[in-house]
Amino acid sequence: TGPGFAGGDPSPPDTRYGNLGNALSHDGSSNADITDSTYWLGNLGSHLTPGNELNMHLQFIHTGEHARASGVMRDNMSAYTTADPATEWQAARRLIPRTEPRNLADVGRHDPAPADTHVDDFPRSGRTLWLRLANQASD
Repeated sequence: TGPGFAGGDPSPPDTRYGNLGNALSHDGSSNADITDSTYWLGNLGSHLTPGNELNMHLQFIHTGEHARASGVMRDNMSAYTTADPATEWQAARRLIPRTEPRNLADVGRHDPAPADTHVDDFPRSGRTLWLRLANQASD
């Protein structure tokens, strides 16, 4: 583990939050970085309520460079930052639709593959769109 900090401004109707963590992801017995570990993780987000019925969210997620397995000669996995906006409309009070595009900028992300397998690693999903319809029980 390593140092980290988190903070935010929870004052309604708008909130902002963030955190940054540094992990000491090194195996002392083998003197190597732990496979698929990263030293830096961070989030920065905002939740806005421009009206009584509309909620808007924006979250940035940063993941630092990922370590490869011991003995793999390829470069470490690149760091990346994604943006995830979301909109929720609560006008109907019972049925609440939400749209949530993930990885809006379609940032290339990969999971590391073993040394003698996929040269380009395992690709993760690019831009995706999540749709949700929630049924809220009445009071």
